[in-house]
Amino acid sequence: MIRQSSPARTVLLVLMLIVASFVGLQSALTVVSATPYSGSPPGPTNLTVYYHNLTTPVTIGGQYHLKIANTLNDTNKAYSATGGNISAVHYLTVEFTVYPQLSGPLVLNGTIYSWMYFSQSGSAPTSGHITFGVSEVSPAGTLTSLGAGPAVTTSSTAPGSSATSIMLTGPTLNQVVPANDSLMFNISVNGGTSQVYNAYWGNVNGTYFYSRASVSASSYLEVSNMSAVDSKGQPAYSLSQSASDKNITVYVNLTDPFGQYDFASWPVDYAIQNATGTVIASGVMTPVGAYSAFALMRQYEFNFNYSTSASGSLTVTANGTDNTMHNYLTSNGVTYGRNAYGTLQLYVGTPPISVSFTVTDAAGNAVSGAQVRIMQLSYFVGYNTTGASGLATMLLSQGNYSAVVYWQSVKVGSFPVSVNSTSSQFTLKAGIYSTLLVFEDQSGTALSFAQVQLVSPAGIGIPLMSSTSNGSISLSEVASGEYTATVFWHGTMVFNGTIPIDANGVLAVNVAAYRQTFEVVTATGSPVATANVVVVNSTTGIYAGFNTTNASGLAASVLPYGVYNIQVYWKGIMVYNAAAQRLGNSAPGTMVLKASIYDVTVIAVSSGGSPLANVEISLYSNATGTVLSGVTGNNGQATFTVATGNYTLTSFFSTTYDLTPVVQKITQTLSVSNSTSQTVKFTNVYPPLTSTNLFYVVLAVVVAIIAVAAGVAIYGLRKAGSSARHEEEQKGKQGN
Repeated sequence: MIRQSSPARTVLLVLMLIVASFVGLQSALTVVSATPYSGSPPGPTNLTVYYHNLTTPVTIGGQYHLKIANTLNDTNKAYSATGGNISAVHYLTVEFTVYPQLSGPLVLNGTIYSWMYFSQSGSAPTSGHITFGVSEVSPAGTLTSLGAGPAVTTSSTAPGSSATSIMLTGPTLNQVVPANDSLMFNISVNGGTSQVYNAYWGNVNGTYFYSRASVSASSYLEVSNMSAVDSKGQPAYSLSQSASDKNITVYVNLTDPFGQYDFASWPVDYAIQNATGTVIASGVMTPVGAYSAFALMRQYEFNFNYSTSASGSLTVTANGTDNTMHNYLTSNGVTYGRNAYGTLQLYVGTPPISVSFTVTDAAGNAVSGAQVRIMQLSYFVGYNTTGASGLATMLLSQGNYSAVVYWQSVKVGSFPVSVNSTSSQFTLKAGIYSTLLVFEDQSGTALSFAQVQLVSPAGIGIPLMSSTSNGSISLSEVASGEYTATVFWHGTMVFNGTIPIDANGVLAVNVAAYRQTFEVVTATGSPVATANVVVVNSTTGIYAGFNTTNASGLAASVLPYGVYNIQVYWKGIMVYNAAAQRLGNSAPGTMVLKASIYDVTVIAVSSGGSPLANVEISLYSNATGTVLSGVTGNNGQATFTVATGNYTLTSFFSTTYDLTPVVQKITQTLSVSNSTSQTVKFTNVYPPLTSTNLFYVVLAVVVAIIAVAAGVAIYGLRKAGSSARHEEEQKGKQGN
């Protein structure tokens, strides 16, 4: 017996489950029709998606999912038993992913909210926080966070011991989520360590908990196209009264980024009005082709015969509605979906005229890709898109119309046109401009490399741009209107507002930044050159300014308004540090930074206290290893300007005193925290005379003199004695 491998069995099982789920969903979409909502649709639309817990997994982004979100609530048969709840201590996280993946682009242009039912038990009910985040899911399953809203703090009553709906605020978004991607809603609780949290959604044991998200969007159900063909399948604009077969088929295309499941449950109604506004026919259109939950578009049709219609115009109106519109609950508040309308203009008995429209920008340049919509009264007649030469052509009957031009999804002009056999070519000069935005600080200094995020008047985000070295951003052929701009400079938002673009040329945008001048001085007020002034955002830690002082001790930086830490470095040592300084003066003066830089005077004296000139002095910084050198003057002094810190002071003196060489080197430690003086006493300089070589020379001379004198004296005494004896001897001889 051959057994199927485990992986193969798994794939087969999943495929069977997915097919089964589609069959269930298809059967759920054969609901009894309801009357479409007839009021004006809100704008932008708040699309409501409900949370479900499936028993059969579906594939989103290549991954299996059981927790999904879509526009069908739990009163729908397909989701009547898809509720669930989870319980966790301290932490709780639950994620829901939109299914099916988007069939078309979804333009997000507002804040996303969620309502989730919670309960809690245990101690410390006020220590929890609930957050709501949104991510984009790629077809490969890659998650990209779109942001999260502020945390909601729990309390004894929110959520409380019984299930309570908590409103959670998510991110505010202005971007396009492309087709085949999806959205994931993440709800997480970070609570007390002994706190038990429960989350509920859907039908739980017969009780409905309508947990859901509200998505602010400007792409939703739309009548994307209407057309008519005759019995031969040829496009029909003008309906001939002489035709033998007067049967016409009208086709309508409905599109929705959530796919056919979002609108195929409900009928598409039609009505035909004659030139006087009288409804001559109405009914429900028939779907064309098979249903597919994943398809962006579905086509509908109906047939009518115009044989009884009088000459003149016929306006065909189609009206569709989506699940969000029909499934929202009044208890949920005003969060409902989109009602879609479309019109088609036909003419009985009047041949159409080929009409051309050339769209130009405000400077007269042809615009390719602009959409020209033709309206008659309040009815939509038709549209076309301009080609490379700015030209769009249409078949219209004789009459008065409004030609409305759209560019970048923005209405940029409405022009009355009167069509007849001699008037069929029109130039539409639209509000399309080429503008140079220049971002400047309060003094008009350009902000180079500022980060600029623009959102068009249609709510479509423009990719992040960076200003050039002259502070400019060039916008070429953009729609007129109010652009929302967010500007960041050195990591700080310096502008968040609207910029009206209504002309060509240069438009200066003044932001919350200014030029601040700093003056670095010593403790005694003298300017400090070559000091580095560093300005750091206290919150983000981003460097907002770095400059070096000139000979006058001045340095300037262009700074966003904010709170900063200001530091000054000089010769590698921090000499100034001030935290949390609020800077934001639109007319600033010079900010004086009194640095920890001091004058140190070294006084060299001899052993007797006399000033010593030409003493070699060096100050060695223990922090940086730098050395300052100098020589004392006649007053025995040498003065140094140094940063606060610890130093090694070395003094060296060499001379010859009274024929005696004198060499002395003195090393001392010196801690500098203010201006000070240090006396260095050279004890070996000017010693007592008896210790010098000169003393011994003099002593030797004196001894020599004394010796000579003594010798002379002795010699004289001897000579005198000899003479006396001689005289005595002579006297003796004479007496004989």
